[in-house]
Amino acid sequence: MKPSNPAGRRRLPSLPIFLSVPARWICGLLLAATATVSSAQLKLFDAANLGEASGMVHASVSLNDAIRLHCAKAFPAAKAHLDHAYFVWLVANEDEIVVAEKIYGELESGKRAALENGAQAAAKALLDTLQSDGRVEAACAQQIQTQRDGEQNVARRTPKASAFLKDYLAAHPRTAGEMARLDFVRGCRKQSLNNGQDFDEFMPRCACLAEVHFTQLSEAERSDYATQTRARKPAAELMQLPYMRRIQPAMLRCLTGA
Repeated sequence: MKPSNPAGRRRLPSLPIFLSVPARWICGLLLAATATVSSAQLKLFDAANLGEASGMVHASVSLNDAIRLHCAKAFPAAKAHLDHAYFVWLVANEDEIVVAEKIYGELESGKRAALENGAQAAAKALLDTLQSDGRVEAACAQQIQTQRDGEQNVARRTPKASAFLKDYLAAHPRTAGEMARLDFVRGCRKQSLNNGQDFDEFMPRCACLAEVHFTQLSEAERSDYATQTRARKPAAELMQLPYMRRIQPAMLRCLTGA
């Protein structure tokens, strides 16, 4: 799969309605995915306020994940590369994503579900159009490349949106506990990815383990566990710590999905 930028007229899919998300940004994302506009031109779609910035980033997360899933379905052999590229993008844009998800998390569940469904529909329409033009493989390869090389980063594509979100974060800094939880989830995801585990299986598993770790262990126990892991204690030895033995049943439920 090699990215390409073929010349000639390009047909675009119809755009679904996204709740609370600037229509121009959804349009811009789809245009970028078809190599119709450059990252520099995407700056014309930039945010005018914090609300738009939050909607744009949330839409980017949803749409990128949907494109990853649809590309993986079309090209199963490339799934590991698609997963890795998406993970790289998530880490690189963590600050903006955290703020956007916090603001969008305040929406009622029905509206959030509508947004996710809209992203799936947009991705499918986009890839169906590219499939009919014989360009879906190039588009999926481009998705991998632009996420890995940072071309899709929020600060690079839409510096105003990035600034709005980072300014909000500076005014409402994360607590030490929130930072620790982000570090835990990121580390779990990275380890799982490096071990060759499937992205769509370990994402909910890591979230579940984080919930157990930060709700069933005391701050003192988490501090001791961090000290033990920094000392590079074997995993089997760590799991014999009294507080780890206490939460093993809950951890097992996370790992098995029971």
